Amino acid sequence: MDKDAIACPLAVALQAKGLQVSCDEFSLTVGDSLRQSIDEGLAHSRFGIVILSKNFFEKHWPEEELNGLATREVEGKKVVLPVWHRIGFNDVREESPILAERFAASTDKGLERVVEQLLLAMK
Repeated sequence: MDKDAIACPLAVALQAKGLQVSCDEFSLTVGDSLRQSIDEGLAHSRFGIVILSKNFFEKHWPEEELNGLATREVEGKKVVLPVWHRIGFNDVREESPILAERFAASTDKGLERVVEQLLLAMK
């Protein structure tokens, strides 16, 4: 699953670099509302890292989160930071030509390189 393979390790690596990271693994306890947590995270974040994978395109929730982030991109303001995980350009283009045209970090170059690219994008 993407959460164990990349999302949580990436969140931990970004926290180690001093960033505040909203991740349900860190903040939710039994009985909390996942939807409310996602809404709060989207509303209070400068950036949203979107991990694009085959799993991403198979599920409804991740696309809803992406839509929420995309509505915040106005006047050229960059909010959505895509990371490709075990997926290539052609795969992304088939699912979303709009996402395929964005430069993305790729996990095939290792987690450390993804973190470097994201930190550079957030400056």
